[in-house]
Amino acid sequence: RRELFVWGMTLVIMVLSPTFAVLTTFATHVFASDPNLVLTASDSFSALALIMALRFPINQTAQVLTQVAQAWRAAHRIAIFLSHPRRTTRTTASLAAGAANSSTHGVSSTN
Repeated sequence: RRELFVWGMTLVIMVLSPTFAVLTTFATHVFASDPNLVLTASDSFSALALIMALRFPINQTAQVLTQVAQAWRAAHRIAIFLSHPRRTTRTTASLAAGAANSSTHGVSSTN
């Protein structure tokens, strides 16, 4: 259940991250810059081109986060498995003895 939640959140981040990047970039430029500095078309298109060039690495980051979460969970499961005590195995001699005993049980020798 937790893994599905992480996967869903990663998908949301992957889809919405380019839009948030554009909005954050332009909002930062408008609010943090000098009031006399105007956002020109060349600045806007340059920022959009840069963000679109970074879109693939941003999406890959979201997929890497999903794979890291899955690897973390798999490592946790392996650690739990390895922490269990070992089961004793039967040797070949005990298996042969068990087979010999089972073949003589339940057989009556009445004629």
